[in-house]
Amino acid sequence: MDKFIYFATVPKDVQELLARHESPKTETSTWKWIPMEYLDRVGEALKSAGRFRVVYRGPRFHRWRASTNKKDAVAFTVYEL
Repeated sequence: MDKFIYFATVPKDVQELLARHESPKTETSTWKWIPMEYLDRVGEALKSAGRFRVVYRGPRFHRWRASTNKKDAVAFTVYEL
């Protein structure tokens, strides 16, 4: 992701939120375990910053699934495409 576009388009409060949930450099995700209450705010902010994929996290009701349904999620993880 272009850092200039990120800082120019993402509001300061969302940048601070994302900084608290930044993934370690050894992982493929960009930000992880962001509480679901911030989904709309983060989604709107990242629309103009680039292409991202959101994966919902929380209780899994099937062992073979790597993610959970949006309605059951307690947090989400963001991956850059």
